[in-house]
Amino acid sequence: NPDYHQKDSKFKWRNFEKCIKKSINKKKFKTSDIFSICEIGCGSGGILNYLKQSNLFMDLTNLEGWDINPGAIKMAMQKYPSINFFNKNLFENDKLFDLIICSDVFEHVENPYEFLNKLNIRSKYFLFNIPLEMNLLSMIQGKKIFKKTFESVGHLHFYSAPSANLILEVTNYEIIYSQFAKDRTRNFFASPSLRKLFATIPQFFIELLNPHFASLLMGDHLVILARRKDVN
Repeated sequence: NPDYHQKDSKFKWRNFEKCIKKSINKKKFKTSDIFSICEIGCGSGGILNYLKQSNLFMDLTNLEGWDINPGAIKMAMQKYPSINFFNKNLFENDKLFDLIICSDVFEHVENPYEFLNKLNIRSKYFLFNIPLEMNLLSMIQGKKIFKKTFESVGHLHFYSAPSANLILEVTNYEIIYSQFAKDRTRNFFASPSLRKLFATIPQFFIELLNPHFASLLMGDHLVILARRKDVN
């Protein structure tokens, strides 16, 4: 991705923020417990910048972004010099955090189970944004759409909402709150056309009536706040 997901960062942070606030309202999460935050696969750092501007974590003392892509980290350092960025593999050190953000990451790694197990021991709480590309429309299109996604953005694995929840469950995560991103309207306005308009209108109403069913039919993103299972 040429801009390292910079254009999506505001939308992604807003969804993360909703998850956090919903969890606070349900008394399942306290921002006062969070002193250190890391984003793994941070790209150009946009999500961390919006997080910092939100002042949601008033007791935060450490904010870091990690990415193995040197171009992404170079851009992040230039855009947001007040945030600490590292062009390194997070798993090659022993750092621990109170909250780790993992946005559109583990679908890129060769072994997501190994990745998620390694990630799990690094923090108490986690924010995930997971693309849901295994759906009825993609299955109808067949391997062509999956090959295109691999070639354009490097996805090695494809998830539905049930399979995304399952992989987190078996790698020792407990979901506190989850929601669908509902990004069809945003995707339409990103590159509007008459053909897309006729496709988006019925999708929008299906999503309005039943977001889970809409994700199984047409895909979406799943946004999750989770904790390590041994955290009370």
